[in-house]
Amino acid sequence: MVMQSLLPRPHLVRRIADETASLIFIRAPAGAGKSTLLRMVAGNLGKPVCTAYQPRLDDVADGWLIWDVPVTARSARLSTQVLEAARSVLIACRPEQRISGMARRILHQGAVTYDAAQVVFAENENRNSSRPAPAASFARLRRLAGLPADRGTAG
Repeated sequence: MVMQSLLPRPHLVRRIADETASLIFIRAPAGAGKSTLLRMVAGNLGKPVCTAYQPRLDDVADGWLIWDVPVTARSARLSTQVLEAARSVLIACRPEQRISGMARRILHQGAVTYDAAQVVFAENENRNSSRPAPAASFARLRRLAGLPADRGTAG
């Protein structure tokens, strides 16, 4: 297996890790980098990533549930017990996936969503990297996210 090197995203990772909402979604189409970004945030926080269809209590680590919803799940539900055990919940999923069981949490504690426009690389994010990425890569990522290929900055 060939390991690709990833461009760091320290500003976005820190912004997500520092969110005050108790429920954070990373919602973007396939190929936009949700899972990679989720793992970067988890690594920054020193927390594991749950990839199960149904997170369990033992998936909550130090008040965090970080869940990469399986691509084959059309819908999923977080149990009340898991939600009560987690102070912060970070979920990566596709826009068409429905995650239920969180209405009360959203109403009382708030939620924030990072969508495709905020997740996909903007061309200027690569300026601080020592590894240049071709403009075609940015255009491809933006097309996958349903955004104009020529947009120079994200969100």
